Amino acid sequence: MLVTHNVTIQDRRTSIRLEPELWNCLVDIANTQSLTIQELCTGIYLGHGSSSYTAAVRVFILLYYWQQASERRVHSIIGPLPSDEAVHRDPRYRSSYTRDKEDFDRRTIWNRDRLDLTPQSGMFLAYWQWVMRRRALGRLPRYDELLTGPFADELARGTVNIIDTTPDTPEGFLLSHLSSTSMQFKAFAGQKAIGDLSFKLHAQSLAQETQEVKQSAEPHVASISQRHAGVNRAYVRLALPLGDQTGRVVRIATIVRGLRTTPSIFNDKLLGLQIPVETRGQAARSAPPAPIPISSPTSARITDSRSPRSA
Repeated sequence: MLVTHNVTIQDRRTSIRLEPELWNCLVDIANTQSLTIQELCTGIYLGHGSSSYTAAVRVFILLYYWQQASERRVHSIIGPLPSDEAVHRDPRYRSSYTRDKEDFDRRTIWNRDRLDLTPQSGMFLAYWQWVMRRRALGRLPRYDELLTGPFADELARGTVNIIDTTPDTPEGFLLSHLSSTSMQFKAFAGQKAIGDLSFKLHAQSLAQETQEVKQSAEPHVASISQRHAGVNRAYVRLALPLGDQTGRVVRIATIVRGLRTTPSIFNDKLLGLQIPVETRGQAARSAPPAPIPISSPTSARITDSRSPRSA
């Protein structure tokens, strides 16, 4: 017996007919990924290549559980839920969660070792461009030295923000919101000091992260889920330190991808959001790794307003 449920996909209401067992699977996957059913169905829609949407849902469920049972298991770049203490001891990333009344901010930071295992696709093309440029120059690349190739594509797509790190304190770092993803959250006019951002939970974390990137002169990637003033959003941000002629970090370019960014963060094939839990030998930094095949769009997480734990 097929059961029909109504879902909203990209602001369009539609109905899906599935077996009850498959609906139970969708609920289980959504809970595991901290998504609502609507958001999970949107993600499948944005990434599917099947003949019909219902077929895409069935294939997605099959691939999801096959991936869980397979030796080629992958781990979402979003990171585990806070209750997963064993995985939280993994030194390859760190997670933080803060809450103030109805607002919350959760982020998982992945370090350079993890970035060196990302596939050459999506936003990570800009990372590998940064790596090659730094290697060729023997110093941090300047902003103007990245204005070609994948970085230029991100600029044209409207997914890049710039942080000026020349002020004395991290709270004073100047943030230029340029990306369309940021504009959807709140309108910004010109530069704004990080400490002046209205979302204080976000401002505190952002100041700490940019200071770490400035001091280490190393990039990182972060997945971020937030709720502020009744607005939920989730996105992935790649931070690339940029220098001057002396190699001092004076800017940080952040590439931001969100649910409604083109391509969406749900589309793994374009973005490459998943990386191995365990590697068969450390990837050599002397050459980019081979692309890692990704089979299903499971890695993005959007906050469910009914369940703050997912932030």
